[in-house]
Amino acid sequence: MNVRDKRIHSRIKCNNLVQIKCIDSEGQISSQFLGQILNISKGGIKIKSPLPIDTELILISTLDKENKSFGIKGKIVFSARKESGGHLLGIKFEAPEDSCIKFIRAVIKTHFSQTHINA
Repeated sequence: MNVRDKRIHSRIKCNNLVQIKCIDSEGQISSQFLGQILNISKGGIKIKSPLPIDTELILISTLDKENKSFGIKGKIVFSARKESGGHLLGIKFEAPEDSCIKFIRAVIKTHFSQTHINA
């Protein structure tokens, strides 16, 4: 059985921009930059980041198709440098389920509306 078979939640491929805010040990934002969502599920999100992240907790925020901001806190559970540049981040959501679902819906609706416009 491979890792993919062990996943609890299905993943949806996306291509949205997201703002990443790193939270230091004192709960303060230590840095922020843009990343790209690669996929999302009920449990977490995979992001391509231009920079390595040295904190465990991050805030992820994005705009929905009506330009309303949605954000969620996450914990980095996987980080790897890509040979082609940048870093892949696996992030587990650290928020109540209803907040996770609102964030996921915003990401998916925005992704599909952008895909439809660009088609």
